[in-house]
Amino acid sequence: MAATTSAGRTTPVADADHPEGVIALGHSGMTGFQSDPQSPGENVVANSWATGSNPDVNSVYERLVAIRPKTRGLVANVSRNGEKADGLEFQVPAALPSYQRLRWRS
Repeated sequence: MAATTSAGRTTPVADADHPEGVIALGHSGMTGFQSDPQSPGENVVANSWATGSNPDVNSVYERLVAIRPKTRGLVANVSRNGEKADGLEFQVPAALPSYQRLRWRS
């Protein structure tokens, strides 16, 4: 979905009924931290409930891809272990390049 600006440029418009990808912000709950007994104390992003690629997890991202295959690859996770709510303001700028990549992908 897109809109045309007064300058004649086309810009994407959010469509909540048709998500185009997943970007995760947050703490270790998003990073898959300590989710693999073979990798204690480490992030295993494949096991993230939000963005993971491990089929055993069945992440939000994988469920989105199952119903909207064109969203495959439109995923980013900038979460950090131990992040507090006030740290999210620093994650948003880190996510913006991913957002631009997701937003403008053909």
